[in-house]
Amino acid sequence: VRMMKAYARVDKGRVLELFATDGDIDEMFHPSLIWVEVPSSVNVCEGWLYSGNDFSEPPLPSNAELADTAREKRAALMVWAAGQIAPLQDAVDLDEATSEELAALSAWKQYRVLLNRIEQQQAWPTDIQWPLAPDGQ
Repeated sequence: VRMMKAYARVDKGRVLELFATDGDIDEMFHPSLIWVEVPSSVNVCEGWLYSGNDFSEPPLPSNAELADTAREKRAALMVWAAGQIAPLQDAVDLDEATSEELAALSAWKQYRVLLNRIEQQQAWPTDIQWPLAPDGQ
């Protein structure tokens, strides 16, 4: 009976993927992929670091890194919101907007205002309360 073994695929010192098998890992994947056996005493997760000998948790991101990540997310959400707003605004500009479109336009604009104000939140950037989009996403 073969024992299941856990492996971590490592690239540039970071765990990218975990895999368990009772087979020969070297025969299952392309030889360019680096798989390291994970000791059963270690609970490794994707994103962990591998030094060549040991696995370790990555350091917590700095406030500057958290802020950069939040700004990137906000920028993507602002682009998405602008795409939702544009056809609604077109209907208003052409004086063809229905009451539902007017309400949706107002809701999307309010969402965009709230996104723009995330840096004013008291817990910025460690605990951001992201606004809920009008479509619930």
